[in-house]
Amino acid sequence: MSSLPISLSFIPYGAVIVDNIPLVLIVSGLITLIYAIIRLKTPKEATGRVRALETGLGIIAFIIGLFLPIGAALCFVNGAYGAFTIILLLILSEAVVLGPISRIMKKIPTLGIIAGICLIASYLIATFVAALIPSWLVSYLPAGVSQWIIIILMVVITIFLFVVLLFARGLIEISGLILGAWPIMLIIAIVCIVQGLLLLGGMSLTQFIEGAIKVPW
Repeated sequence: MSSLPISLSFIPYGAVIVDNIPLVLIVSGLITLIYAIIRLKTPKEATGRVRALETGLGIIAFIIGLFLPIGAALCFVNGAYGAFTIILLLILSEAVVLGPISRIMKKIPTLGIIAGICLIASYLIATFVAALIPSWLVSYLPAGVSQWIIIILMVVITIFLFVVLLFARGLIEISGLILGAWPIMLIIAIVCIVQGLLLLGGMSLTQFIEGAIKVPW
């Protein structure tokens, strides 16, 4: 592989990661496949070893999913394996990461957490902006106006952040619900395994499909 660009040279063993993307697809696909099958076969009321195995595989898949975007970014910058592989890595990452996150979000008061984050962030931002106002300008303002400026800034920033975070929460829940569902995870895992095996043979799944449906004459 060619040397990595300066923008991504800080990633340890970046070239090694790119070289082993087919194996990454196969291994992560197998883990996701087993996890999806266990989720399918495990009753909701199950406990003990089966539930522990499901949780353990879910944690492993989640951790792997956090690093898959790095592999996708390295492939993109180096022009390796094509757009389909990059998209597949990102989709698998979303499936194994957003799925558990969306399920956890349903069990905690996310609305209150979002509101708290917005209030704290708006206070810090408004205070920082107010500190940038020159002292000579503040001296020309009527008494108490600077405090009202901070309050108005806090209200505006809080509303803006609340809308943005609320939209992000909804996007995460919808994406997690769709991609984190076991049938979708099953399909994504199988496609990843097939793509990884084909890449080891020097071919992409898209190329294989194009060759398979090509009219002989």
